[in-house]
Amino acid sequence: MTELATEASVPAAEEVAPSTSPSSQPTPPPSASETVLPEPAPVQYDVDDLTRGFVASLRPPLDQVSAKLQELNESQLTMIAKLQSETTKITTLPDIELITQTLSQVNTYQSKAAQLRRDMSALSERMAKLKKRAAAAQQRKVQAEAHIADQRDKMMARERQLTAQPSKTLLTKESSVNTTAASSSTPKTS
Repeated sequence: MTELATEASVPAAEEVAPSTSPSSQPTPPPSASETVLPEPAPVQYDVDDLTRGFVASLRPPLDQVSAKLQELNESQLTMIAKLQSETTKITTLPDIELITQTLSQVNTYQSKAAQLRRDMSALSERMAKLKKRAAAAQQRKVQAEAHIADQRDKMMARERQLTAQPSKTLLTKESSVNTTAASSSTPKTS
């Protein structure tokens, strides 16, 4: 391909050579904008050598790719043979109808299991909420009982304070009267 491009870009010797006929006009001298380049000499390439070099540079990768493709084809053939033998084994099973019927029900059972899983998850969430509410209710009950007991204790203490208590002086006079009365009621023995 590069050979064709180089050959196409190089003009043929006949086209490049200025005509020497007397009728042609002399060419004006080149201006500053037109520079005349010397014409390259035609290059001769040996097409066979170029082809051999190109093929030689690409042959090792092509050989590797073709070897890999051959290996892949062989492995595919062995895989196809194994699949066919397994298919014949499966189709010749005595209970194949029962197996296919059971396998067709797998999707149904999977969806049922997924639904049960969702239901159990929802129930466990509800149970956790109920346990939390029960614990809060139990705590409120304990607090209410403690409050009632405190109120009862306060009321009892207030009743004790409000209950009439004899004064200490009255108690001392009563005890002295009781002791004198007891002494007078006992007979004197001399």
